[in-house]
Formats: sequence, structure tokens, C-alpha cells
Amino acid sequence: MLVSMGSSSLKTDVLIAGAGPAGLSMALALGGPRCRRPLAVMVVDPRDPTTTLDGDSRGTALTRATQAM
Repeated sequence: MLVSMGSSSLKTDVLIAGAGPAGLSMALALGGPRCRRPLAVMVVDPRDPTTTLDGDSRGTALTRATQAM
């Protein structure tokens, strides 16, 4: 897949919509350093990543299994 961003383009295998816990976990699972055959992954989210998440109602629970990511 070729993703166009203004005057430049990026080649990516997977485009993930949403940079929440599920989207970022999927990005790591598909393209992270522990993958045998990592894919080129792009994550897009409408939120500005430099802003704080005050009032974000999503919960997150981490376990020992997530440390492997």
C-alpha cells in the first residue's frame, strides 16, 4: 500500500486507524522488534500526540504477558 502525505509517499503493509491501547498493541505485534517477519506498519489517529489525555475514560491494565511486547 502506498500512503500519500502531501508531496511525499510512504510504503506500508498495514495501516492501523487508532493509536489507543488496541491499535498500538497491534502495531507492536505486527511490526515490532520481536517479530520474525516484521511488517511496515503505520498508525494514524486524529488526536494531537503532544496534548495530554485529561478526561480520557479508557482504562488500561498491564500484565506480565504484555512485558514480552
